[in-house]
Amino acid sequence: MKKIFIGLLFLFFRITINSVDILPNFVGYVLIYLGLAEVIQTPSVETSRMLSAAAAVVEGVLWVLALFGVGLGLPLGLLFQVLITWRLVTWAGETENPRAGQFRVSWYFLAAGAALSLALAWLEQDLALVAAIAALAGAVYYIYVFYRIWKETE
Repeated sequence: MKKIFIGLLFLFFRITINSVDILPNFVGYVLIYLGLAEVIQTPSVETSRMLSAAAAVVEGVLWVLALFGVGLGLPLGLLFQVLITWRLVTWAGETENPRAGQFRVSWYFLAAGAALSLALAWLEQDLALVAAIAALAGAVYYIYVFYRIWKETE
């Protein structure tokens, strides 16, 4: 579960130097892929692993393109992020974790913040900062709940 936790940190936080993300998403997806091999196996885990592998490949290509100044302008990263984080919520529910309900609620906050941030970035630049803060709060809450699940299952 530690690998998944660190992978989530790579997905949610951006540190850029000279417009290069030094916490690339593809590394997060690789860590999630590896971490899913170590958790309680449920029906959704293998599908989640395949999805995280596909996300790692796509995000790796996008990261390399960004190194050369080529950007697609599509929210593919956000789409993968929402799917993978939902798959983790599904996994928690299948393992009947007592925090599964709280984890689901944290995902709703995460997804709403991400969607709001994306929509407002396209529509209204002034409100985009507010939406970005909401998205960050949702990400922190999601990571916190996952951390609690991790520590309680050790």
